[in-house]
Amino acid sequence: MLQNDLGFVYRDIDQDVENLENVIKELMLQHRDESVAAPFFYDWELDDLRDQLPSSWILEINEKLNVPNDKIRITVLNAYFDASRHFDDYLKEFDGANVKLIGEPIGCINLNGEDDEGIVVITNIDAPYDEENEASLLECFYANGESPYKIAITPGEKWDFEPQTFSCPGEYTDDDFKLDKSIFEKISAHIKNLMLC
Repeated sequence: MLQNDLGFVYRDIDQDVENLENVIKELMLQHRDESVAAPFFYDWELDDLRDQLPSSWILEINEKLNVPNDKIRITVLNAYFDASRHFDDYLKEFDGANVKLIGEPIGCINLNGEDDEGIVVITNIDAPYDEENEASLLECFYANGESPYKIAITPGEKWDFEPQTFSCPGEYTDDDFKLDKSIFEKISAHIKNLMLC
């Protein structure tokens, strides 16, 4: 369970593309230097995950962190579907412990090349430390596979348009990020064309 890894940063913006180039560059650099890495799940998996956890464990989504109704969320991310996290051995030791996992909704994102779906990352874990194994619950030991950078645009509820995920909008240089103008223009056009509900 939750044997995966996702690095992300995001920012909620208005429908203003004048400064969009700088926003995207800043997010790409922030992702490189400061991104949060955490296990993730699709929002529709919540009930099933709860059923698999011990009865004393709580799994919740912090809905205060949903995209604000009148904003547009830009999420920069990379995901690994194969990772090793401290879970099974922890479960044997702390099955009856009081554990609380809080998920953060980061946007609607196409992770697998098929559909844009709501992604939740577990960013807050209140659980006893596993002294015997010298590891925290869901501590990541390694992640494997391809993990391309992506950028996702998720609307708040007042916008009448579908979320969309784009490939990495450029490439990193030694100390900067160089935008790919063709990808940037697609992102910019997508935001410009938003319509209110």
